[in-house]
Amino acid sequence: MTTNPLGKLTCDQEWRCNQCGRLLGQLLDGRLHLQIARGRAYLVGFPVTTACLGCRALNELATANALVARPKAPITAR
Repeated sequence: MTTNPLGKLTCDQEWRCNQCGRLLGQLLDGRLHLQIARGRAYLVGFPVTTACLGCRALNELATANALVARPKAPITAR
């Protein structure tokens, strides 16, 4: 976990739905951060299983090593 030039926390690895590609969670300090709805967020260990809120597909993740590294994009101020 790092901080971008705008002072916001960023994550290099994210977990996306196998079917629709929706963001399911992000790796933070060795645990997976899941945000289910506004005000409802969880830090979970591995293995983890969740249903996608978009397409309802069941997604499973055995270890953090299976996560996809997000490509670095330039950060611009708004």
